[in-house]
Amino acid sequence: MNSIAPGIVQTRWVEGHQDHIMRLAEGTPLDRIATPEDVAETVCSLISHSHFVKGDLIKVDGGSFI
Repeated sequence: MNSIAPGIVQTRWVEGHQDHIMRLAEGTPLDRIATPEDVAETVCSLISHSHFVKGDLIKVDGGSFI
């Protein structure tokens, strides 16, 4: 079984914390946090191409833990 591990995602749950979000975004190579679409795209890609990917943890964090 594969797992998706998103980092901070731009949702209503992080609204009002823009200063903290900007600091987190600056720490990623993409210089932004994930959108719900970023996570959904990863899930859809994994579903459609996962027949030989097994037991992985896929991080969707813009490279913040590289």
